Amino acid sequence: MRATVLTPEGAPLPEVAATRGRRAGVLLRGRLGGETLRAVREYARRTGADFLSLRPRRPRPGLR
Repeated sequence: MRATVLTPEGAPLPEVAATRGRRAGVLLRGRLGGETLRAVREYARRTGADFLSLRPRRPRPGLR
């Protein structure tokens, strides 16, 4: 399975290198999280790739 990781342009270089070392493609997009998230969604729309997020959702009051 191939993976492409989109991460903010200011991501720490050791993190980028480690991701590439695991044979994943790395695209640096956006300076802030919101810009990167928009880039991820656009990339998924354009390429047909699945969008997976490893960041847990923030709990919302009143929702379970």
